[in-house]
Amino acid sequence: MLPAGPSLNITGGAQRGSNLFHSFEAFSVGQGQAAFFLVDNAAIQTVLARVTGNQRSDILGRLGVRASGGLAGGDPPINLFLINPNGVFFGPNASLDLRGSFGVTTATAVQFGDQGSFSAVPPTAVPLLTVQPTALLFGRGAPAGIEVQAGEIDLFGSPSGLVVEDGQNLLVVAGNVTLDSGILIAQNGRIDIAALGEAGAVPLTGVGNVQGNNALVPGSLGALARADLAILNQSGVNVSANLGGEISVQADDVTIDGGSILIAGIDQADPRDPFGLLGLGGDRQAGDITIDATGLVRIAQGSSINNGAIFGGNGGGITLSGRAVELLTGGYIGSASSSGTSKDVVINATESITLSGFSQPGQFVDFFSGLSALLPLLGALPPEFLGARASGIVNYVTPSPLLIALNRPPAVEAGGIQLRAPVISLQDGGIGTPNLGAGGDTGDIEIWVDRLDVMRGARLISTSNGAGDAGDISIRPFDSGAFGSQPGGQPGGDRRLFFSGPSVGIFSSVEPRGVGRAGNIALETDGLILLEDGARLQSTSLGRGDAGNISIVAGDRLRLDQGIILSDIANTGIGNGGAVRIEAGNLELQNNAVIRTATFGQGDAGEIEIGVGDRSSFDGASLLSSRVDGRGIGHGGRISLRTGDLAVLNGSQFVTNTSGLGDAGPIAIAATGSVMIQGTEASGIASIVSSQVNPGGRGDGGDISIQAAQLSLLDGAQVVAATEGFGDAGSVRFNIGADLRLDGRNPITRRSSGIFTNNGTPGSGSGIGTGLGGDIDLSAQSLTLSNGAVLNARTANGQAGGDIGLSLSDLQILSGAQIISTSDGDGPAGTVQLNATNGLVIAGTDPDYLVRQAQFGLAIAPLTASSGIYLRSTGNGAAGNVTIGSGTILGTPRLSLSDGAELIADSNAVNGGNITLNLTEVVLMSNGSFIGASAGRAQGAGNGGNILINSPSVLSLPGENNDIIANAFSGSGGQITVAAEAINGFELQPNQPDVALLRANRTNDITVNATSGTTGTLDLQNFNVDPSQGAAELPLDLSDPSNQISRQCSADTIARSKFVVTGRGGLPESIGETAASVGAWDAAWIELPAQLSQARSEQAQSPQVQSAQAPVSPGSVSPGPASPVK
Repeated sequence: MLPAGPSLNITGGAQRGSNLFHSFEAFSVGQGQAAFFLVDNAAIQTVLARVTGNQRSDILGRLGVRASGGLAGGDPPINLFLINPNGVFFGPNASLDLRGSFGVTTATAVQFGDQGSFSAVPPTAVPLLTVQPTALLFGRGAPAGIEVQAGEIDLFGSPSGLVVEDGQNLLVVAGNVTLDSGILIAQNGRIDIAALGEAGAVPLTGVGNVQGNNALVPGSLGALARADLAILNQSGVNVSANLGGEISVQADDVTIDGGSILIAGIDQADPRDPFGLLGLGGDRQAGDITIDATGLVRIAQGSSINNGAIFGGNGGGITLSGRAVELLTGGYIGSASSSGTSKDVVINATESITLSGFSQPGQFVDFFSGLSALLPLLGALPPEFLGARASGIVNYVTPSPLLIALNRPPAVEAGGIQLRAPVISLQDGGIGTPNLGAGGDTGDIEIWVDRLDVMRGARLISTSNGAGDAGDISIRPFDSGAFGSQPGGQPGGDRRLFFSGPSVGIFSSVEPRGVGRAGNIALETDGLILLEDGARLQSTSLGRGDAGNISIVAGDRLRLDQGIILSDIANTGIGNGGAVRIEAGNLELQNNAVIRTATFGQGDAGEIEIGVGDRSSFDGASLLSSRVDGRGIGHGGRISLRTGDLAVLNGSQFVTNTSGLGDAGPIAIAATGSVMIQGTEASGIASIVSSQVNPGGRGDGGDISIQAAQLSLLDGAQVVAATEGFGDAGSVRFNIGADLRLDGRNPITRRSSGIFTNNGTPGSGSGIGTGLGGDIDLSAQSLTLSNGAVLNARTANGQAGGDIGLSLSDLQILSGAQIISTSDGDGPAGTVQLNATNGLVIAGTDPDYLVRQAQFGLAIAPLTASSGIYLRSTGNGAAGNVTIGSGTILGTPRLSLSDGAELIADSNAVNGGNITLNLTEVVLMSNGSFIGASAGRAQGAGNGGNILINSPSVLSLPGENNDIIANAFSGSGGQITVAAEAINGFELQPNQPDVALLRANRTNDITVNATSGTTGTLDLQNFNVDPSQGAAELPLDLSDPSNQISRQCSADTIARSKFVVTGRGGLPESIGETAASVGAWDAAWIELPAQLSQARSEQAQSPQVQSAQAPVSPGSVSPGPASPVK
């Protein structure tokens, strides 16, 4: 026991080589007391003092080493080692006074290689120990602990606590180690803390520190149980200076709390260049901070770990390892560099990593003076990360956890951040690698995790605000092999990446002053990726450089519920947008979710490429978009989607529009199952797939292609490849294996479901824009258009409308649905060419059409209430042409028009269009149907169009107002040519040019009249039949009379039935007789005029085969009842 006194000199001891050994029954330094080990031999390098009794050492005053009066040169750098197995306590006023390093331990002995040990329990004689210590031996139970309360931060003077001189080292090895308002400082040196939980040996290794001095470093504790380290209540561990030192911690649980700090790095100018005028010091390398824990590492309440290089040089690395790591309530981990590289921040956890919590108002962290230069840099970070305020000279508050690697000009390269744990939770804080104007690349953020939760404002950020690229951000499975196979991973069902809340997400950007590329963002899991409530993944260029790519792999599903994925070029940006690439088992977007690439500045938008194994669903006004904004200069990106089934519902949209200077991107959808596009959201926004040129846009629209087993566009859904700007519309191509269905109207805006490739506002008749309309090319087993749905390739400007081509088995146009290729401007309408191998049915009207038209006017797409095909011209452009069928065995067999259906190629003031029907069986018209190619609908000029019908039969029930008209007003009537075996039910109306009146009567009319011009041509020809083709042998018994007699009318039955003979109709009494003119079927036979009879006679002399029943022939007839052909 040291005697009382203000200053005590400890002499004597046993010298062995360069070591001086002291033994004490008890050893403490009282309050206000100073105790110095005196050394009088220049060979002494290390003083070792052991306590052999059973009392802990209380160091309440100053402890040090001094040279005796006879030693020349002043106090040498002699190391001091204090050994007390009972524990050591450093009080609030404790301090060190020595020029060498200091070590304190609760080991029972110090091993010196194979020379023996210096033991405190049991005490032994000092053997010949002439070498450096090689191990600390803990020989009984759980080792005692060490507590440090010494220290005080004095910004105007030298800090107190356990402080060694510049370049020296501190070593603390014990059981539990506690710093409670305690300070450890070894500027440019090394601090090692090891907390051991059981008996065992801790190896000591000689390692050079950053200044080249030899340091005794505890080796790995290996499999030994560990005790805890607590750094509390504004405690500090500091090795920073003009070179920067190293900090190493080994423990079970590590707690850094209450505004405490671990700081390394370079926070002073190079002594050779104190004002930074000579550019010296760039080669300086800060040391690393390493925390190796087997339990929980917790950094909380504004505490921090910092390892930067603020005054030149290279920042050091930070590595945290533990069962779990928590960064809470304003905790901060950072690496910053002002003119050099920064090393990585690496966090490994076998179970979980958590960033969470806000600090309370007024909680400040008082930093060492060396950190003061860092504060302006940290203050330049986004406000969601942290805030700084003045309190005294240097006070700093971080309202949320922060993990950051930082650089500043003219940096070379910033360090990255690595996190590895099965479970990571980020809440209220951020992880970032910002470049605050630096001249180098920022580091990457790499996370290996199975279950990630990012919530309550937490962010991962990589930015470049100088000449350098922003770092990449990647998240991959914990056991993905990046560090080899890892234990403790989550089962497949529990694997997820979860982002929730506004401003939450991953952000990579080139800032307005930046020149470089934004970082890539990559997420991968074999489970679920969920972005909800405004969470986002975003890569943006606001400066000169490309936005980064975003790639996502979700083995189970990717779900965006109000989630957002963006890769944009901002209005200040110059560069190309990044691509978005997604591979997922299932894809779900709902509630205004967004996936977008866009250019608002100068550069092309990125492409969007999505592959989904099972089902893709876009619901609730969700958006998949690649667009060129009105201020943008560049092309929109391509959208491609591969999936099983696809649903685009309730106002969701696929959009690649251009409003600026550049082409819209194409859209390609390939589904092995069904595609459904349906419905609207509450305000009336329809579900839509669109690639168009918007008003003011200068560029071409993109093509839209869809391949699927089935496709439905319902309740106002639309596919649009139109142009309203200065560019051509794109084309629409569908390849559908089975059924293609377009049905219904928008319940709010009443706009039709449909496909639009018009050049002009769809359905408005607007002349906006100058481009060509796009084509529509559809292939399917069956196509059904119903309830006002449309195919619309109209032109509303001076350019040609698009063409429509349909290759089908069955086509039905029902209930006011329409195929439209009309001209509302100066450009010609397009053509419609269709083939339906099982036939075409056009039937019915839209009962709500007049109500819709009264309410919305030209905004609705259909031209009339009728179902039909329209190639009308309402302006100066030519009407279009339509061809139905090919006339071959693989062509269209039948065309049925009924219940007001229309097939129209007429015009207001130009020539009517052409209608060509090549049918292999029949054209059947009933109940007010209409085929028309008239001109001069508005009493204008133009000749009637041409109608050519090639069909074995053209049939119409009498008195149903089914008309075929090619009239004109001031021009010539058109030409109607019918080549058929039978034409039944029609009347010629040679003196009635008024189409409206013809459509109002009850007769079935064929006319080519003109109001003030020349009558057209009506040519009714024999159907060209080769009797050698398709002949079949008839049975010898052509008729069995017994099969023609009803047994219900037998004479011996009760007189309940009647058999009435009403006539032979169009049948002859025998196959050798002609038909009589009486009967139930009044065929309204037409008597041929003499001159046409002669023409018919001449035709009969040709090699064409006539049918047994004479066809209808054209001619001039007087009004009144028609006569049968004689």
